[in-house]
Amino acid sequence: MQIVVLRDQRYNDIIVCGNSHLHHSPRHEHLKAFQAAIAVRQLDNLSQTVEFFNSHIAFGPSFISRLSTYLGFRVRREFSALYPQENIRLLFAGDFNSTPDGPVYELISTVSYLLLASPFNVKITDKLLQGFLSKSSTCWKLDENLVVDDLKLLPCGTGLTNLTGTEPTNFTCHKGVDGKQRGFSGCLDYVWSDSTAILHRMAPRPTQELLTKYDALPSKIAPSDHIPLICDIRFEQN
Repeated sequence: MQIVVLRDQRYNDIIVCGNSHLHHSPRHEHLKAFQAAIAVRQLDNLSQTVEFFNSHIAFGPSFISRLSTYLGFRVRREFSALYPQENIRLLFAGDFNSTPDGPVYELISTVSYLLLASPFNVKITDKLLQGFLSKSSTCWKLDENLVVDDLKLLPCGTGLTNLTGTEPTNFTCHKGVDGKQRGFSGCLDYVWSDSTAILHRMAPRPTQELLTKYDALPSKIAPSDHIPLICDIRFEQN
């Protein structure tokens, strides 16, 4: 996972941004859930070693010189302690290699994502849980050696909000030489944030006609099998 910490020049907010690429195989959905939990907890709490000069982020003329000598910065909670008067924001984006009906989405999302057709669905009747994956989820059965308990995204029990929706972001569907349909089409990429973020606007996605012009992605007009998520995000101010 790559982490960058930014400062909003207008409101002086500190924005902790993480980008990740989870494991690809659909046979390992349980591993992806663990990866997602570790990544979000790392963003929220753990230390990352980078080269930075002191505990203050100063994007001025001396920034580059500071960048070369600092021994470490701490993520989210540590920044909250360093800057008690300033808002600490969280963004988490990337290729999660998991569809909206899978356990990763259910674990990260603010409200458990229930889809009756999902093979990983766990029906919750008493309440909607935040940032939670039940020990009864069938994804754990992918490894018979696991002894599991309910998995919380964060110890505080909160989840994140999906800002970019669930429209397909990956399109490799094509007909093989035998005429059979192959590949995949679905949503694997997301931009998540805490509850203070609002999607301001999002760049239009390519049309289906453009996506299928050369059968599938990647193609001569698209270097990746993923559609980029380009958006403007605003944060609510106290």
